[in-house]
Amino acid sequence: MNITKILGLLGIAKKAGFVSAGAEKAHDTARQGRARLVIMSEGASTNTKKRIENFCHYYEVELITLPVTAEELGCAVGLCTIAVIALTDKGIAQSIVKNTGVGL
Repeated sequence: MNITKILGLLGIAKKAGFVSAGAEKAHDTARQGRARLVIMSEGASTNTKKRIENFCHYYEVELITLPVTAEELGCAVGLCTIAVIALTDKGIAQSIVKNTGVGL
């Protein structure tokens, strides 16, 4: 898993407007059917993890948990601390999945 490359792709996605940052915004994006991939930091709280896993399962959105802190994930998209990100672009989502080694 190439974490540096994944975090770089998240920065590009943010600049292009393809990122919904935070659990609430990610949930709203999934509910609207626009989420292509949800990324969660390993450092997310237990309640957040359960909530994200449940809505990803319900809305049939791929979920990837990265071995990074919420601070590292937030820095990738220009925010202080973010535990959850939803991507709305299929191409970037596929690139990230490819770099994790998980199938989409």
